[in-house]
Amino acid sequence: MLRGPVRRIQAYLRTLHQLTISTGEIVELLHQVRRTLQGEVDALTQQARASPILHGDETGWRENGQNGYIWAFSTPGEDAVRYCADDPSRGQHGVRRILGGQCKGHLVSDFYCGYNGYAGTHQRCWMHLLRDLHALEEAPVRDAEVLGWANDVRALSDDAQTWLQAHAQPTGEEREQQYVALTARTHNLGLQVARTKEHACQARCKRLLRHEDELFQFVLVAGLSADTNLAERSIRPLVVIRKISGGSRSPEDTKTRMALASLFETWQARGLNPFDECLRLLSQAAAAYDTFTPRVNTYPCPRICQNARNPRQWRRASAAEAAGTARRDGVRVTPCKRQTRASHG
Repeated sequence: MLRGPVRRIQAYLRTLHQLTISTGEIVELLHQVRRTLQGEVDALTQQARASPILHGDETGWRENGQNGYIWAFSTPGEDAVRYCADDPSRGQHGVRRILGGQCKGHLVSDFYCGYNGYAGTHQRCWMHLLRDLHALEEAPVRDAEVLGWANDVRALSDDAQTWLQAHAQPTGEEREQQYVALTARTHNLGLQVARTKEHACQARCKRLLRHEDELFQFVLVAGLSADTNLAERSIRPLVVIRKISGGSRSPEDTKTRMALASLFETWQARGLNPFDECLRLLSQAAAAYDTFTPRVNTYPCPRICQNARNPRQWRRASAAEAAGTARRDGVRVTPCKRQTRASHG
């Protein structure tokens, strides 16, 4: 919740709570929280895959100095989901691995080719397209034909949004008619200079033709957004953490970071208090244990000294001796303290 480096958390606990704890112990506690709540993280994965609307975005992440990527998928609504996962690659198999090839809902994403392997229906982000048009208009050398073409493309988005605002509850047939009309206009604009080499609008015309069926899905589907604003805002906390910490140092650290980010961001998106929810789930996990039973770590295997006069004579401890319950002549026999330590399970 503090979204800060471990040493900042250490200083916070020492200053406000008079609790002195090592950085290694803080890291291990975070790992334990992730392992305890792993079932909740897996449930978020299934909820994201089953959602009819899914927003996706990706960003870079460094693990032990090596470049990798974070894939973030978000769902709108009261039961919102914010799911983050890491992958060493930015290719299409990252999307297939995370979504498992099972998600068939509408995916809202930018025009990056890594999302092309998604098996469901796409809605491409209009904000990314409008930024490209803005860069075209801000070019040093302006051409009236180029500016006119950019204005016609922008008019497509404006007309679609205006139509949705004017029709609060359109029927399916009305949506289909508007979708066909907008797609036809997009196709005609894409054909203008798609085959004209070295034209300033050629690449953008090809983009319109390639994604003409994926630009106006928000007209067909109620509640579908025309931009990836939700995904970009969901991934921003991890971007801030990356800029502060530089990433993570091991695969275990990355897994813990992604799991806790998914849980805490999901709780916050649902209007819940992340601290209260985390405490509630950890309390439930602790209550699942009927009794608090200490466990003795038996690796390396504990040994018992057979001869007090010759400490070098050792033998392997039995199970009862390793557990500290064996007795000899009325005295409890325990393994060598240098070979065992008590832990809690």
